[in-house]
Amino acid sequence: MNHQHLDTLRTALTTSRDQLTAELASLQQLSVVASTEGRDLVDEVDRASAAESMAENNSRAEQIQLLLENTDRALELMSTEGYGQCRDCSESIPIERLQALPRATRCVPCATRLAA
Repeated sequence: MNHQHLDTLRTALTTSRDQLTAELASLQQLSVVASTEGRDLVDEVDRASAAESMAENNSRAEQIQLLLENTDRALELMSTEGYGQCRDCSESIPIERLQALPRATRCVPCATRLAA
């Protein structure tokens, strides 16, 4: 992997991290508002709807947090020789996979094996 590829991937990861951070902050703000409003609702259906919305927001926030952790891990690996190497078999992850999924830590065969 050359420096241009690495710079492009670093930019993609940094941009993704910024977007995820903004989305997480928005979800956290919505959660506070929904929690406050949910307590004031008298109608049982409205309370259930608010609770469901909060659960969806919390689930999405957990997903975003995991993506942020994986993004930060990939950015940290970029400062070492570990970026672009499969964490299971230590083979190089093809640049095409990294371009499609810059936070990838496994090659396709190892990722497929893990998912099975």
